[in-house]
This record gives sequence, structure tokens and C-alpha cells, in this order.
Amino acid sequence: MQLNLMDPDSILRWWRCFPERHWHYLEAFETGSPQFRFAIRQARRRIQADPLFNRARIDAFDAASRLQAATDDTGWDGEVADTATASAVAMH
Repeated sequence: MQLNLMDPDSILRWWRCFPERHWHYLEAFETGSPQFRFAIRQARRRIQADPLFNRARIDAFDAASRLQAATDDTGWDGEVADTATASAVAMH
């Protein structure tokens, strides 16, 4: 996949691949690269305005939080991480 940070549609397609990570990358791109700020803000507004996109964003953050909590409580354990990830995927 190629990401064009000047195109909000391209940003949306890229974001949907890994929302919990890409949302934070968008923050970094927006802050560090002002030439992309307008398109990134358009894409983020569309994500937040669309109930399906926004729900996916919220679900992704919840899954990432559960995974982080599981690894924080037990130390890094691949089995715990795999279980948390499988649970998050099964919920969708």
C-alpha cells in the first residue's frame, strides 16, 4: 500500500489497516510535517464524523488498551498477548 499524505482518501485507506497505531502516526505526521496538515485534518475529521470509522477507532483503542493492561500485569508474555489479540479479533 502506498500512502499519499496529501490525499485524505489515501490516508483513510491507510488508517483502516491498523487504526490503533496509525491514529498516533497521523498525530506525528501532522505535527512534524506541516505540508500534510490540511489533508490529515480532513481525514481525521472524516474518521470522527463517520459512525463506522469512529467506532472502529474506539474499538481499536480499547483492544490496544486491553493488550497493554494484560502485558503490564504479567510482564511480556506471548501467550497472554496472543490471547488478548484473539479475544479482540473475536469480538469483531
